[in-house]
Amino acid sequence: MLITVSTFDALVSAVQSEAQRAREIHTYSNGPMLIAFDGWACAGKTYNACRISQVLDCAHVDLDRHINMQMGTILEHVRYAELYDALRSTSNTVSFSGACMQAALERLNFDGPIVKVYVKRKSGDMWADSDKIYPEGDMTIEQFWHSASDNPREREMASYHQDYRPDETSDICYLRRS
Repeated sequence: MLITVSTFDALVSAVQSEAQRAREIHTYSNGPMLIAFDGWACAGKTYNACRISQVLDCAHVDLDRHINMQMGTILEHVRYAELYDALRSTSNTVSFSGACMQAALERLNFDGPIVKVYVKRKSGDMWADSDKIYPEGDMTIEQFWHSASDNPREREMASYHQDYRPDETSDICYLRRS
């Protein structure tokens, strides 16, 4: 069930509650608990993941530090073995931030407890990035992106959102005012 929060204090409370629930479900795991922050570019994933790591006194790992950035896209250029080691060599809880998070975790084959947080940047009462993700009318995502962007990362993020629906399937949605 998606928990929606709109203040940082409410986010901390929701993360703590969901982390307890996830630990109870994953009693077999000997790896760290991940608090995985996902969202569109510049939504505030890393900023809020760092803030959570300070409050919970846990490590923070940023997916961007494990990507060959000059390559253009995200998922095909993550250094997964290095990332896996970074996640496993940290404390009992890790605040983990990055775009296309659910797909990256799937490729990592991470089997420990995970709390998925989606950071949704709001502008007024609207989701600031929905026009970049979900085309209106009968337009397919391919038609939409053919006409809308030459940026391969934005196309990848839009496709990821179409496939994974992280704004709907995460444990927590943090509505952050821009």
